[in-house]
Amino acid sequence: MRFCEVLIELLSPAILTSKRTERGYLSPLSYIPATTLRGAILSSLYYSDILDEDYLRSESNSPSVFTSPAYPLTDDGKSYPCHPFAYRCKLPHNGKYESKIYAHEIIDALELNTAPRFRHTCSLGHIACLEEAHPSPVVPRGETFEKVSLTYEHVICVGMSSARAASRKQLLYEYEAIAAGQRFWFRLTAPDKIVNGLERDVELHIGRGVSRGFGRARILEVKDAPLGEVGERIQQTYSDKRLIALYSISHLIPTQERRDCIIEIDLGDIGSRCEVNASGKILVKKIYGRCGSLQLGWDMLRGKRPAISPAWKPGSIAIAELKDLRGAWGKAIAALAYMGALEILLDESGRSWPIVGINVVEPLRLSPMLGEGR
Repeated sequence: MRFCEVLIELLSPAILTSKRTERGYLSPLSYIPATTLRGAILSSLYYSDILDEDYLRSESNSPSVFTSPAYPLTDDGKSYPCHPFAYRCKLPHNGKYESKIYAHEIIDALELNTAPRFRHTCSLGHIACLEEAHPSPVVPRGETFEKVSLTYEHVICVGMSSARAASRKQLLYEYEAIAAGQRFWFRLTAPDKIVNGLERDVELHIGRGVSRGFGRARILEVKDAPLGEVGERIQQTYSDKRLIALYSISHLIPTQERRDCIIEIDLGDIGSRCEVNASGKILVKKIYGRCGSLQLGWDMLRGKRPAISPAWKPGSIAIAELKDLRGAWGKAIAALAYMGALEILLDESGRSWPIVGINVVEPLRLSPMLGEGR
């Protein structure tokens, strides 16, 4: 297995929306969902004859390809989903608008599982003027941040009659799409065969409307991650701690049939997937962040698009207990930032459904979203 960071660029507008109407797809996303990315990678390698149908079937039942969501890459750097411990003041401060990440001020309270103090005023004391950026993508700059503004396009298409080769009446479709030329970054965990295929200039097709030319993307860079170094830092930082504050770059979904915690992550399972001798558990006790539902991508083999509820938004902060740690558990936690946890859901007929691209977390203390004082 290889752990990589991948940069991509859109060659054509990508239709990735959260709202479906009678006439089209509206409300474009500000990121690329993990399941969409994973599907684009597998289907592109399949159509390039790098993967066969048997590989896709095995991947559907026993996944080996894991991705995080993809977030905008700007000239100022990589963006991340903002957590709840940051704000932007709506009133100008000497002609500028104050933005602040204050997670570093409350990290000790979080890891003692005491209630953190949320900010309600800015540095000038403005009351009821703070705007929460969670879960929008932001570019952290130490204690401050910049919100990312993507460029979108509004496209109207007409339905065509194959018999008449002419447009059909009352068949107009509207799309709001992420404009071409914008770049994104994401984390990937996959076998050598997959990564080597991506390094061969394979073109990805992301989102809806790929048959009409939407969602074309190219790989800009595939860079291996220093997982061992990060694992050592985690093991040194948390060797004498019982609780850990985890920053999520994906949705967080609860583990089914658990009463003593919200989410359970088995580090032994993570270690076996990334060939690391590790064991232990991460038991999430509390989550700070917005909660809603998660619409997953279309499963071609099952012919379904599952939805999960509840699901906490990317950027949420999870407070978790570290239990029974053994071996290279720090490297297993580091791997979570690239592969997340594999969850098994059951459909209406009782069949198992592996869900990937969720519960992708990293220690808040080691994240750029900690802010000043890292």
